[in-house]
Amino acid sequence: MLSFILLTACKVEKPENTTVSASVQTEAPKTQSPSPEVTTKGVANNLNITEQSVEIRLPNPKVEQGVSKYCYFQEMPTLEVGMTGLKFDASEGVRFIRMQGIQADTANVKTNQWMNCSELGEGVSTTPIYEVVGVDLSQSEGTLFKGFNWFSLPESTAFAFPGAELWMFEVDLNEGVSENVSITATVSTTPKASVKEWAGVFEITMEKKAEGKYEAQCTLPQDLNLLSAFGHSEPSVGSWSVTCGEEEILVVDAKQFASDVPPLKSFEQPKGVPSGTICSLSCDWGEDNGSICVASLVATSLEGPMTCVDGTIERN
Repeated sequence: MLSFILLTACKVEKPENTTVSASVQTEAPKTQSPSPEVTTKGVANNLNITEQSVEIRLPNPKVEQGVSKYCYFQEMPTLEVGMTGLKFDASEGVRFIRMQGIQADTANVKTNQWMNCSELGEGVSTTPIYEVVGVDLSQSEGTLFKGFNWFSLPESTAFAFPGAELWMFEVDLNEGVSENVSITATVSTTPKASVKEWAGVFEITMEKKAEGKYEAQCTLPQDLNLLSAFGHSEPSVGSWSVTCGEEEILVVDAKQFASDVPPLKSFEQPKGVPSGTICSLSCDWGEDNGSICVASLVATSLEGPMTCVDGTIERN
């Protein structure tokens, strides 16, 4: 379900030793005729980088009995490109894939290998590097991880690449899956020089569980041009809303977050929200306690992710 993509940031201890190689080798053409695509290798040998895309082919995880959620920390190179699309190609045993950014000095993990996600403990500091935007989720049934394009941005607009030194893939497997789990993620790219507008994710979220109701107010430190609004509430009961100034950006019955097509609002034209505007997030669970209340707003004029945690703005 798409709603699982949203998460809450927290803190971890600095790792003792995490090394990221920056070398990128280019293979020369074997003939005098120029190749239509120059293939390179990134910091890990499971990356295939061309002029139009970055393909990440994850190794098959070693599935353990009783474990359904696995995490993979992928080293990412720095390239002079922007991200314009994202597609997954996964085997039938994969139920869901969540991908987010991690700064290398905030997670004490071994890179480029699988691990049981439960062994991460409570403290991996994450950052959103993209969000679903500009697509019709009603057309995603059965294809989310079978070639569905997760975002479609306006012309000459792109998310920053890589957005973080590490990408964490969190993979949920169906019950009974034991082997032959394959996952490939393909990021469409465009040269940095061709990007006129950078898109980023402004995330409003709560840090700790709340009783009955949660509200947060965040004062924008800069102008934003909103492209879409998305979110999640857990439990999926009661009401959820995000407003900026006097205007409602998205207001929904929280049970919609548990549906096969969770609520996504895309604006036909970028919606301007000036610096100094107060954006508010509200979740009302009634007599229930809430564990997740988050809004993800994709906006241009935002060259990297920005998070408001319990009313405090944090730049990633």
